[in-house]
Amino acid sequence: MVYNTVAHIQEKESKTSPLNTPTISQMMIIVLAFLLSNGLLSNPGSLVFFTDGARNLRLAIQNTFSFLPFKIILDWYHLEKKCKDLLSMAIKANRSKTRR
Repeated sequence: MVYNTVAHIQEKESKTSPLNTPTISQMMIIVLAFLLSNGLLSNPGSLVFFTDGARNLRLAIQNTFSFLPFKIILDWYHLEKKCKDLLSMAIKANRSKTRR
């Protein structure tokens, strides 16, 4: 099996830098180093992570960037999937309550 973690750092609206590492923890170090070496941490509150919502990824971001204000935004595909799953669970729970 091959594992890799891919990140795309986008500065402003045009410049994108793709990064690839074998693990999430290595990626967090590389992302932090990239941001520091390119002076991209000078604007507090401008750090936004678009992720698939994986718990280990969210925790790695929180642990690495806890000294900065940041936002984590769930990507559209996973947001839609999560909403469908939660709605389905709510409907099933509601049906079981009304059948009693």
